[in-house]
Amino acid sequence: RYHSIMPLACHEIDGAVEIWLGETLVWTEAQYRRDEAAGTGDPYHWGQVGSDYNGRVRLRVHNGGEDQAAEARYVAAAREWTEAHRLRGVAYVYFEADYDRDLFPSGAPQIRVRCRGKR
Repeated sequence: RYHSIMPLACHEIDGAVEIWLGETLVWTEAQYRRDEAAGTGDPYHWGQVGSDYNGRVRLRVHNGGEDQAAEARYVAAAREWTEAHRLRGVAYVYFEADYDRDLFPSGAPQIRVRCRGKR
């Protein structure tokens, strides 16, 4: 299993708009809002749009607020990461995927995020 924390900014942001894995759009804020309103399914899959990655990766955007908690799935997976690693004031994306040679033939994909500016 692959887990990653990807910093976006060294300050709080207004939010993420899109997440891309390689050249594939995999997440949109608009879809996240619809899934959140419906309140069903795995929140780590909310926002995912139709692609080969849909439902096969887990994503969560952390905007970097002062009240931000540590990413629970990363705390559970990485011994060196604790509840104290809140990254307050740091916006980041949490990415998790099971290794799949067909889905990731060249290893973990490049993650790109389009966000709205400083809050």
